[in-house]
Parts: sequence; C-alpha cells; structure tokens
Amino acid sequence: MLDVARRDAQDLHQKISENIANIERTTDADFKIVSDKAHALGERLKADAMTQNEKVKGFMLNAAEKLKAAPQQAKDNLATGAARLKQANLTLLDGSHAAAQSISHAVAELRGQATAASPAPAN
Repeated sequence: MLDVARRDAQDLHQKISENIANIERTTDADFKIVSDKAHALGERLKADAMTQNEKVKGFMLNAAEKLKAAPQQAKDNLATGAARLKQANLTLLDGSHAAAQSISHAVAELRGQATAASPAPAN
C-alpha cells in the first residue's frame, strides 16, 4: 500500500515538474488535474494511515496534510499569467516533495520493523 502511495507521490511530483518546465503551455486545467490528484492522494493516505502503528501513522498523516494543504495554498497564489501559474505549481511541487519524503520515511519504518521482527537465520 505504501509503495503504491510512494509511486503515486513520485508520479505527481514528476507531473508538476513537467508543468513547471512547460509553463508557457500549462493551463489552469492542467494545474487543476494535478491539484485534484494531490488532494485525492492525501485523502487516501489519511484513510490508510488509520490501519498503521502510531509512528507510521504519523508519517502518513503528515504526508496527507501536506498533499491536502498544498493545492489550497497553490490556488491561493494562482492568478492569471505564466509567472503566477509557475509560482502556484512550485508551491504544489514543494508540498508533493514533502509528502513523498514522509511516505518514504513510513516505508523505511515499516521495513525496519519487518526486519526486526523476522527471525535470525540458522547457522
């Protein structure tokens, strides 16, 4: 589940980066698509976090908060013109990057827990 969420966050990060690189051709509709994806991923992470232990849950809720807040912050910055659209996408990019980091921390924590729980190999 977290590997899928991490991949989705990385894909979102890539799409936002592409929007920034192609800012002259990026439209409000392009921004809305990635903004909606960020919000949906945040909602999914929030729901999935409830099934995890407290440490992993904290990382996941942090990621969800960043993903859900970034689109609103970006929309607040959005106005007509390429410079404002670029700034809105940069704000969204920052939020998705922070979320991807939190998801990676959650994955690492789960892997560490799995390693600690597995029996030592027999000699």
